[in-house]
Amino acid sequence: MKSVVANKKLGSKLVYSVYPSLAKINRVYNMTEFLNYKVNLTLKDGTKSTGIITHVDPQQIILNNASQSISPDQLLSNYSVKNTDILDLKVVQLPPNFKKKNKQQHQPPVSAGGSVSVNSTPRGKSPDWDSNELDDVKATGADFDFEANLAMFDKKSVFADFQKMDHVRPHDRLVGHNKLENVNKQKKKEKYDNNEMVLDRNRSDNWDLIGSHSTTNTNTPVIGKDHTSGVAAQSKFVNSSNGTVLPLATPVQLLEIERLSVEYGISANIMAEICGTNLSQLIINKILGGETRLNKLNHNLPPLVLLLIGSSRCGSRALATGRHLTNHGVRVLAFMINSPSQEQDEQDEDRDHLNLQLRLFESNGGKLVVNNFNELLDIITNQLDTPVELIIDALQGYDDHLEDIYYEQKDQIVLRQLINWVNEPHQHSRLMSMEIPSGIDGGSGIPSDETLVVKSKWCISMGFPISGLILAYKNNQLEVEEVGHYLLDIGIPNKVYSTKTNLRKFDKFWYDNAQSVIKMEVSK
Repeated sequence: MKSVVANKKLGSKLVYSVYPSLAKINRVYNMTEFLNYKVNLTLKDGTKSTGIITHVDPQQIILNNASQSISPDQLLSNYSVKNTDILDLKVVQLPPNFKKKNKQQHQPPVSAGGSVSVNSTPRGKSPDWDSNELDDVKATGADFDFEANLAMFDKKSVFADFQKMDHVRPHDRLVGHNKLENVNKQKKKEKYDNNEMVLDRNRSDNWDLIGSHSTTNTNTPVIGKDHTSGVAAQSKFVNSSNGTVLPLATPVQLLEIERLSVEYGISANIMAEICGTNLSQLIINKILGGETRLNKLNHNLPPLVLLLIGSSRCGSRALATGRHLTNHGVRVLAFMINSPSQEQDEQDEDRDHLNLQLRLFESNGGKLVVNNFNELLDIITNQLDTPVELIIDALQGYDDHLEDIYYEQKDQIVLRQLINWVNEPHQHSRLMSMEIPSGIDGGSGIPSDETLVVKSKWCISMGFPISGLILAYKNNQLEVEEVGHYLLDIGIPNKVYSTKTNLRKFDKFWYDNAQSVIKMEVSK
């Protein structure tokens, strides 16, 4: 309450309200401070009185030279007003000797040694805020006791008076605007209810029922553009963090590198595991929101990722990636156009690796849909409450062609439906291709059918970027502004590159790089 006294000297118009009544204020601090103040009193019966305070006690206040609103020309001496009759008190004029008196009261005493002793302002005395005395008080460390003064303030009584004077109906308050009866009165609903646009904590859909019978099921615009600013033949990939040029591998070279890796104990399954680890972390951190979103405290349904499996090599790595995503709480749905063969084929080791990764994928919570494109759309559109946030294209890879994988007429029909769907404009921001966008040849960078080219936003190279990617830019099948490139370490031993002369340009590339994932840029 010291602040009430201090503020009396600020401003030229001295009008101050003391609320809620003099009786209550008298319990807060000594009202003798207001002696010789000229005040306006508002009484509970509506009348007003003006005068100079000459006496104050817990029962009454006495005014001198008092005038009343009912007879303003008549001045009264020793006019007494009961404290319980006072509704409001306003100070309109300070005593004539207020400033001079306060200066004398707060003059610091001089010690015997001639030094000035500064003490805090005595209780009941108001400091002179026009002087420089406040700086002296601060310099001595004399602090204002906020806790003691706050304890004297009777908040309960003040808020009780607020409630007595508050005549606003609860129905008319802001909190009442969202009541159901008020919403129903509106011709058009303008506000969402508190349970709209919010996913319930226990929200559920048909995810657990998907895939239980899928394995038994048997049942776009041209990307190339004619522009004059194509990427030149000497274009290259560089490390976006330091500008280092990245070596390109032809499909034949990359196949040879992976074959030689097996001789050093790094099998196709090990490379799939390393690829799955690195790519899943890239997807989680760059696309799906990282630990901020993927945690047990998030009550929303997990994100949904769709895998398009075709090529055995890329398909195995995509399934390994999906399994790692599943282990981190992501829901992963895989779609295969061809029915997976469960028979062991000594002539097709890649197919065996694919079947192994498929079994691991399903046993760890992944879901599989085979051949039936309409079932896939029904699951995504009607059975799940979360949209597909990422589509991983593993239909082709760098060493295959779509027409070789899907040579049967029924498979080609499903393939065309699938690619037309993923190439819809709203899907572009979700598309990620493994090695090279499906439909583009990994060696020449030219599509065999321009209506069957996946329009990807990201392209993931594994081990080394293939030469067909750069040639695809030269052939106007890709545009620099539309595709982002990443290169993954898949665990190829460095000793592989010294075994053959044509592989020595790759020697120690990953040995000299601390990252397992490198962001690439196309540069001339």
